Amino acid sequence: MELFSDCCAARAERWAASAWKKFSLSVPTDLIILSDKLGIEIIRESLPDDVPGWYLETEVAKRIFINLNHPYPKRRFTLAHEIGHAAMSKVPCPKQAHRMFHITGCWRPDCHEIFCDRFATDVLMPRPLIIEACQELHHPDWHDKTEVLAARFEVSIAAMRRRLRELGLESKYRRYSERCRVVR
Repeated sequence: MELFSDCCAARAERWAASAWKKFSLSVPTDLIILSDKLGIEIIRESLPDDVPGWYLETEVAKRIFINLNHPYPKRRFTLAHEIGHAAMSKVPCPKQAHRMFHITGCWRPDCHEIFCDRFATDVLMPRPLIIEACQELHHPDWHDKTEVLAARFEVSIAAMRRRLRELGLESKYRRYSERCRVVR
């Protein structure tokens, strides 16, 4: 499974980077423009709490349903994730990892879900732009840049923290912040 997840993550990162280039996206990522360019209709409605959204493709339309009851950053991540499902038709994953499967009462993501999560992360918080933003904010008075970056990229603080950790940036700022608290 790990081989599949690495493969899907790399494909998603490439697809997100090409979407940024092809559609001239900017921060914060305009997912409405991206959806329009891909011919996807967005439908916002109240859904059960445990349903953030879903993608539906028929012969006549592509639609993404988004739960209006969820906070704005979560709706953005869900929309980006569901756009990833639309991209999957262009970027197939290995046949062995085709469907979700159920293990001991919880869903374990297959290649499609890994791709979509990775795509959402990369389209909302592209690696080069996160690194550039961190360098811009490099100032001794700033302890934890997570909230500022989350606001700039219009993502949740938790999503930004995960992204910074993944890029090896979060722990460096956190250690600095902790050192400052000890000195005071």
